[in-house]
Amino acid sequence: MHGTYEFRKEMLQIHRPDILDTTYVKKENEVCIDGWNIVIPQNCDRVLFTAAQDLQDYLLTSLNASVAISRKSDLNNLPKNTILVATCNQMGTMWEGENIGASYRITVGEDTIVVCGIDDRGCAQGCYQLEDRMNSIRAPYLAMGATTFSPEFSPRMIHSGYELDRYP
Repeated sequence: MHGTYEFRKEMLQIHRPDILDTTYVKKENEVCIDGWNIVIPQNCDRVLFTAAQDLQDYLLTSLNASVAISRKSDLNNLPKNTILVATCNQMGTMWEGENIGASYRITVGEDTIVVCGIDDRGCAQGCYQLEDRMNSIRAPYLAMGATTFSPEFSPRMIHSGYELDRYP
């Protein structure tokens, strides 16, 4: 028998442990990111840093894939097997027509993955998108290619009913 608020334990678990599907076969157009490095700008703010840590924790907790995080001041000429997470300003790039907060572009190459956000929230959303893609196959593989995402509207917060005996 579970207590009234047992659901909180599951809700507070950020990443589901050990979801790796060992029978999944890597496709020809996919890259395996086990043993890679996440690179973030030396001067990044807390949101971007936390997003990189979350991606690192997801990979280890859920898929048993180990990645390291490092800060770099020079985001050019990065080593192979790198996931770069940075804003357009930090990278000195911009893509045409995108300027909504939390917009991002993900480019997955053979030995480099770039998550470029319009802002730090965009970088975080890009990292969550990578997690979603790997969750769908339950393996640390990503299909190569580039995708741009832009939210339709700015989200609003509502009361979740999570606080003790307070429901809307």
